[in-house]
Amino acid sequence: MEKLKNFWYHYKFRTIFFTFLALVVAVGVYSYATKENYDIQVFLYTSKTLPSDIAHSLEQTIEDVYEKNGEKVNVGIIDYSYDPYSKDGDAKANYASALSGEMRLKNNFVFVTDKFRFEELSENEKLENLFLADNSVFDKYKNTTFSIKNSKFEKNLIKKIENNGTKVVKMPEYFVSVMNCENKNDKNYKKALELVKMIKSEG
Repeated sequence: MEKLKNFWYHYKFRTIFFTFLALVVAVGVYSYATKENYDIQVFLYTSKTLPSDIAHSLEQTIEDVYEKNGEKVNVGIIDYSYDPYSKDGDAKANYASALSGEMRLKNNFVFVTDKFRFEELSENEKLENLFLADNSVFDKYKNTTFSIKNSKFEKNLIKKIENNGTKVVKMPEYFVSVMNCENKNDKNYKKALELVKMIKSEG
């Protein structure tokens, strides 16, 4: 006991520091080991703060689209939806900063937005030509997006949302688009184009 007291007296701060360091490393290793890997991720960016089961339902609906096309794909939803009129300035700034960072990385390209958010992004002068224009896939806003309103995809999404516990009274109009990519051979960009074509073909 005397030796322990003596050790603690001389090495107290060093012991605390290395214990803290070991804890940080352990948490980092655990997070990395348990992190879910996705085959494709999709941005959900709307002007409403959405319950988590909406994002989960969208994830499931997209996975079903792949399954109908003979693929088993793990889909992730990156939800940056928030109320633009919220008085929580810090939260809004954090969401905007996080989305901006993700867009700069250019690892993910598919966007699901509502009208407010699509116009916000597409009309931003700093984000000129943000979305791919392709009249073979898109038919709205100068062929840069399409609406899923009254589509089979939307009907399936509503079913998923209600099965997951949220009653749908009025479904907002959602738009699907693809962020431009300089490298047209980029693997994730090609996956994005493939996905939006499959969603569109749902009818």
